Amino acid sequence: MKNIGLIIAFCGLALQAVAQNKVAGRVVSADNEEMIFRIEMRYAHDSLKNITGSFYEPDFEFAVDSTGEAVLNFSADGYEPAVVRKTLQPGRNDVGEVTLYRRNFQLQEVVVRAKKNEIVKDGPNYTIRNVQGTHIGDAGNLKNMLKWTPGVMVDGMGNIRVAGAGSPLVYINERQVKDQSELEVLSSTDVNSIEIIREPDARYKNGTQAVVIIHLKKQLKDFLGASVTNSFTLRRRYAENPRINLTGKSGIVSGNLSFSYNRVENRSYDAYETVIRHSENDVFRNSSDGGFGAESNRYTVFGGLNFTFSPKHTLGVQYSGNFRNADTYTSHDLLLDNNGRQTRKKEASDGTEEEKSHSVSASYVWNRNEHSALTLIADYATRHNETAKEVEERNLTTAQTYLTPTLNYSDYDIYTFNGDYSFRLAGKDAERIGVEAGYTQNHSGTRIDEGLQHLNRQNKWLAAYWTYQQTWGKVGLTLGLRYEYDYTRTKATEGGELTTLRKTYSDFFPNARISYTPNDRANYSLSYRRTIGRPSFSQLSPIVNYEDSLHYWTGNPLLEPTFTNTFSFTANWAALTLRANYYYRKNPIVSVYGHGEENPNILVERPENIDHSQEWDVGLEYALSHKTLYLSAFGYFTGAYIKYPYLGKITSYQNYHTSLGIYVSYGFCKHFEVYANTYYTALAGRHAENRVFAEHERGHIRKVLQGQVVCGCGGTGFVCQRSDPLVGKQLRGHKLLATEPV
Repeated sequence: MKNIGLIIAFCGLALQAVAQNKVAGRVVSADNEEMIFRIEMRYAHDSLKNITGSFYEPDFEFAVDSTGEAVLNFSADGYEPAVVRKTLQPGRNDVGEVTLYRRNFQLQEVVVRAKKNEIVKDGPNYTIRNVQGTHIGDAGNLKNMLKWTPGVMVDGMGNIRVAGAGSPLVYINERQVKDQSELEVLSSTDVNSIEIIREPDARYKNGTQAVVIIHLKKQLKDFLGASVTNSFTLRRRYAENPRINLTGKSGIVSGNLSFSYNRVENRSYDAYETVIRHSENDVFRNSSDGGFGAESNRYTVFGGLNFTFSPKHTLGVQYSGNFRNADTYTSHDLLLDNNGRQTRKKEASDGTEEEKSHSVSASYVWNRNEHSALTLIADYATRHNETAKEVEERNLTTAQTYLTPTLNYSDYDIYTFNGDYSFRLAGKDAERIGVEAGYTQNHSGTRIDEGLQHLNRQNKWLAAYWTYQQTWGKVGLTLGLRYEYDYTRTKATEGGELTTLRKTYSDFFPNARISYTPNDRANYSLSYRRTIGRPSFSQLSPIVNYEDSLHYWTGNPLLEPTFTNTFSFTANWAALTLRANYYYRKNPIVSVYGHGEENPNILVERPENIDHSQEWDVGLEYALSHKTLYLSAFGYFTGAYIKYPYLGKITSYQNYHTSLGIYVSYGFCKHFEVYANTYYTALAGRHAENRVFAEHERGHIRKVLQGQVVCGCGGTGFVCQRSDPLVGKQLRGHKLLATEPV
């Protein structure tokens, strides 16, 4: 890489800028730490003639005016010096890679003294450095590490969110993580830094809310290591997670192999009530009290090899396999009240879940120079999911029992290719161009009792992008443009009837950010992004899924994509950051509840587009690193506003929530560190019409019904809609046991 600062002194002779003779190479530290190193070169035939310089980046290159035998001395503070003898020839002279090792007394100091995390901000984005030797670097696997990463939240289900942004894409170096099981087999001790991007540019897939990039250390010395770990969790459930991890390096080959087993026994209490107000004197209530549980076993295998042919050329291959099976069961006591006529039911189900996935990938990286690199990545993944369940519903009055067996399966084959090239044209600009292509084949189906529905989907996509960054003194500019083409063909078969639907998307998506840095403690930036959010496979699927005789859910093949325009402002003042965002969404997708056609007391959940929605958020973040204390905290306030048709007129719904989080660590006595984190989210909503209100919650979705209108909270807000005859038609032929004694 090109040196940032180079002080060259000559004894009696100045080198000309046009000199053709050069000395180049690479200097790294054995502990993978960043360092400033010095080079002193003396000629054997002229002891008075020498060249000295300081470098901030591993790769170096400088010009010389003489050839012949020379001695190069490499040194850095805290490291043992290294000496290389080289006979210089006309042209380029490569001395190869030089490794500097820490002095013994400083190695001991590093072991006993924990380092502090360092957060480097770039507008809304930031990088966490000095991970090793802290509670973040020693957290265990990468999933556990993200739980302790400032600004990142991981819930009990393993879902990852970034404060002030949303659900991120996760990358390990340059490669996107396609299966989160990979995060559970790699060790946090191999992490060098963590980069959080809250304003993704055109390089990333459209609709990406945030990006987390985990940068791994480069292994410099040959080694062979192994670790055996086991974690036990008891938090309203039992979980056991033993793991074996092997790592090593020999010559140009390095790699790792991991195997983990996870067993979970889960028990949860589940109570809810659904109220449907058809009219003032026509009210239906469904009260339920019970719970559900699961016993699951999961096996994960991960293996990868890296071939470093030279400092500039690296080839990598890896495999990830995930295998899970689970036994599930539910038990609920139900009281159905239809205008005073009560029916008691007992509902129970037993089911099995099976998941299998395999993923292989190959990558090639060519580091042309400090500012130019080519990355090529090809992936193939296959996945099979299958869920079988038998629902037993028994009328306690008549003692009659109905059994409804269901089966859901889905098979995916996904092929993807990514090519990215970074370069500079002149000055301080930084540019990227890239292309992505992919193909997905999906077969899925559902059997409810004797009714079979089958879906066959093919999806092809192509994307190309360009990004540009430039700095002029205190002003910086970032531009990006992304083009995406997406084609989907869906064939659905139900009752022997075939329906084919084709969708094609083609559009351009720009982004821009301008920043102003008056001094080294302050930075201000304004940005704009246009993105698209396409419906998922499950949202588009017309297949009807059976929850019980009173609840169904289905997709909607007529869904349109959601376009979002985002305007953001960020201000950094030393340790304090202020962020404000405004989002205008066209065609947002929300959850809508409709009535079953044959029985209006049956709820059918279905995604729908509404015209538009608006959302904004404002937040403060604070990060302090002082001696033995590290503190990071954030607080965000978010508001959402939508309009929708209700009882023949346009009405509105407003939703507000707050998110708070704090991370703190304190080291003492050189050998000990205490640390803790917590985060909290509160939700509140206000409807413009007082006659519509929420009775109870079922899961995380509020069900509100009044005047033949069904309302649901999902997506960006709240929506009501009259019953959908299409959904009701799809339910014909299934048992509808809602209110009549059976």
